[in-house]
Amino acid sequence: MLNAFECQEHFGTNFEAAEYDKMGAEDHPESMGKTSAATTVRCKNGGRSIAERAYQRLRLAIVECRLAPGQRLTEASIAQKLQVGETPAREALRRLVLEGLVRVAPRHGYAVASITLRDVQELFELRLLIEPATAGMAAVNSPAASLARLKDLSRIGYADGSQDSVRKFLRANTELHGHIAHLSGNHRIAQLLDQLLSESERLINFGMLSHPQSETTVAEHQRLLEALANRDVSSAREIMEQHIITTRQMVVESLIANTSLREIPIGV
Repeated sequence: MLNAFECQEHFGTNFEAAEYDKMGAEDHPESMGKTSAATTVRCKNGGRSIAERAYQRLRLAIVECRLAPGQRLTEASIAQKLQVGETPAREALRRLVLEGLVRVAPRHGYAVASITLRDVQELFELRLLIEPATAGMAAVNSPAASLARLKDLSRIGYADGSQDSVRKFLRANTELHGHIAHLSGNHRIAQLLDQLLSESERLINFGMLSHPQSETTVAEHQRLLEALANRDVSSAREIMEQHIITTRQMVVESLIANTSLREIPIGV
């Protein structure tokens, strides 16, 4: 298994432009609708803006741990690696600061945000407060036709050591949880959860590198879908709660195995 620093060595820190140029906006639905005015200049080929492409490529490198927690970043170095100007690089970095994936390092530019037990505790505490409730609401409100997409998403797992399948799973997992939140009918909760899910992606990816549990996750997703289809509010809430606890434990165990990344002891 790969820890965070082995992950960086395994996947490399250089960006392969051809790999990311193949990706469309549909590969990252969590980023759609978040483009700022600085990204309105379009590429010559009519595709996404240069700044948007830079943001997507940099974000993916961070989420997949190819840029390790704590690694220093500068506008010049990112511009060089992504083969873009410093303005698109600056825009990408600023967006990632707002997402919490990058932090400003005074006098040193930027750094990839650390992954700590405090991050895991706070993020998953919020998800435990919100998602069981949204699952219960979705069980009441969602029409049968709206569950068809969830059925497809619930079947997607990942293969240990296959970054392509992990990437596909992360997209499906984010979409599944986000779709359930939107089915709750509460748009403010759904918007809040979209942000939490976006922040969760790197933590989940990090956990899967050393503690893969694809079969368990797929089984929980399918049980959750069954509860929603049966309009079983109690089961939907309980399954979602246990699913989040299981995922949190996977990430915590990965952090415990990488003591150099910990900033605080795990709470009782």
